[in-house]
Amino acid sequence: MRSRLYQLIFITALLLSSFFSYSQKAINVDSLNLDGDLQAWYDGQVGPESTSLIIGTRAIPEVKAVVSHPFFRTNIWVDGSMSYRDETFGEIPLMYDLEKDLLYLKVQNSDQAISHPVLLIQNQVEWFRLKDAVFKYVPNSVDLLGEGFFQFLHDGEQIKLIAKRRKYVLVGGSKGESEYRNQNWYFIDYNGYHRIKRKSDLLKLFPVYKKQIRLYARKNHLKIARPDHDEDFVQVVNYCESLIAQ
Repeated sequence: MRSRLYQLIFITALLLSSFFSYSQKAINVDSLNLDGDLQAWYDGQVGPESTSLIIGTRAIPEVKAVVSHPFFRTNIWVDGSMSYRDETFGEIPLMYDLEKDLLYLKVQNSDQAISHPVLLIQNQVEWFRLKDAVFKYVPNSVDLLGEGFFQFLHDGEQIKLIAKRRKYVLVGGSKGESEYRNQNWYFIDYNGYHRIKRKSDLLKLFPVYKKQIRLYARKNHLKIARPDHDEDFVQVVNYCESLIAQ
């Protein structure tokens, strides 16, 4: 009796959640079997993509400054894509808070009249993309930064170049008001994580190819570990990978 009661509670919760979900598909209870796989039945009714997207917490991103914002690139919702709970979603509005390292999703109800932000379960977001930027959740500690989202600038078979993007609040900034400032850390994942602050840090990782890498960067006027020159850094790392593959 108690088991059947729990099943009914479960179904009631699912039906209520579907009311606020992305899906506009009607639910047919004719095929409902309380002795069967209830989650599989529900996924079959509304689609597994809808059940995953409503798993999160309603939340409002916090902004601590007036003249700037804590988000990646822009403070408006951007249509992106992501892999969440082993399912891939495209063309969904996302916003990434760099201060708190949190990814938000904007969910709309079935008639598209009301929308609200949802804070996803962060460590169940495998990756997300905002325009040309790809972030992945790294579950193990990277240097002193711990786990979290890192931008993958180069995702090679042997070498990965990742960046940690952060923002912090500077009280009494250039305009006399609190404002957000950017922080960037770069790491090479090659037999472990290695922080790269300057060209010499990169050269130490590949002593056999030290001269070739230095000459290549100098000849092409490439800068390393500079936020405004990520494409330069990626080009150098691509070259390093080609040397290793020889």
